[in-house]
Amino acid sequence: MSQVGARVAEEIKEWKELRKRAKAIGFGYIYGMGAKKFKDYAFDSYGVTVSIEEAERDRALFFEDYPALRPWHDRQRRLAQRYHRVVSPIGRIRHLPDIMSQDKDVQAEAERQAINSPVQSLASDLMLFALVRLHALMDPSEARIVGSVHDSLLFVIRDDRVAYWAPIIKSTMEDMETVERTFHTGITVPIIADIETGTHWGEGVPWKETDATTA
Repeated sequence: MSQVGARVAEEIKEWKELRKRAKAIGFGYIYGMGAKKFKDYAFDSYGVTVSIEEAERDRALFFEDYPALRPWHDRQRRLAQRYHRVVSPIGRIRHLPDIMSQDKDVQAEAERQAINSPVQSLASDLMLFALVRLHALMDPSEARIVGSVHDSLLFVIRDDRVAYWAPIIKSTMEDMETVERTFHTGITVPIIADIETGTHWGEGVPWKETDATTA
């Protein structure tokens, strides 16, 4: 391998490591992990090794960048302590009896769930709500839902009808007005649905609105 090729390979490796660390930080601290919990989580979930000192530093920097998270975390902990449950923006209830545990580790896990659950459950419910609406809309001779993976939906669509159904899928998944009318709540965070098209799962290419108008 040439020196240039070796340098590029090393840069790619470093970028991948940074990406894994960034994902661990994002998914860990946004849900209220402490440094000790994060150290184990980063290694178990992403193969990233960090010291307690590094974890504490990253945690402090994360909350400096997102200062509104701490007050919200504190609010969720207070709600869990008071009501032994938390509620998502559309009303899904997560009971947290472990918040009353005398075991500090068990109690801390319940507090993390109080922070995690309203966010994760809302994301899941928005996707499922869109799935139900799309199932009612779709003509199975042209397009149908065949599965879901985490926050993604998989469709099989006739080639000549992709340009018709793709914008409908996107607008339905991003339609927060119907969510607000149905569940009597306001979603202030923009919801963006990215669509990819292809013949095999995991090999799709990004679909753009212009694809529909030029088809």
